[in-house]
Amino acid sequence: MMHKIRDFFTTAIVGGMVVVLPIALIAFAFKWLFSLIYSVTESLAKSLHIVEAYPDGAAYITMVLIVVVMFFIGLAVKTRIGKFLYHYLEKYLLSRIPLYSVLSETVSTIADRDQKAFSKVVLVDVYGSGVYMTGFVTDETNPEWYSIFVPTAPNPTNGFVFSTRRDAVIETDLKPEDAVRTVVGMGAGSTEMLSYLSDAKKA
Repeated sequence: MMHKIRDFFTTAIVGGMVVVLPIALIAFAFKWLFSLIYSVTESLAKSLHIVEAYPDGAAYITMVLIVVVMFFIGLAVKTRIGKFLYHYLEKYLLSRIPLYSVLSETVSTIADRDQKAFSKVVLVDVYGSGVYMTGFVTDETNPEWYSIFVPTAPNPTNGFVFSTRRDAVIETDLKPEDAVRTVVGMGAGSTEMLSYLSDAKKA
């Protein structure tokens, strides 16, 4: 009983961290960017006497500038030269910035939230050894094969991609976020997932 209670609290805490930490990092980055631009727009607004008529004018100008800058950066990286420069900067500069990878993965996940990839959680016996790994289906267009991403613990953004036959896969109804929590928690809170293995053995 105590073991189940401990697993419950461990899974809940880890799950909360998975949700809160990326959001907090994005909020911190946005606050830093806002403060940086605001220090310039505030001085400009005062010199043009905009603050006298619109006390919050500098803040509004800052928000508009951030949106405009993000828009044009987004357009730029869609061009061939922009993509080259972005990948170059990411490889040699941005990837060395602490927590950049976490922020990048989080934003990518939010941007791709409507895509079906990673929406199906499965248990896969890649090597036919009876040892099952938690995975996410990334492609199921072939009637006989799955492409599956198997994350590594405790960092689910890293992992391996396997192409495996469908008969080596046990499909589940688990939510992707619940599966991610078990990966981050290094197996803690896997009771529901293991029930699918038991049901498959009985079938």
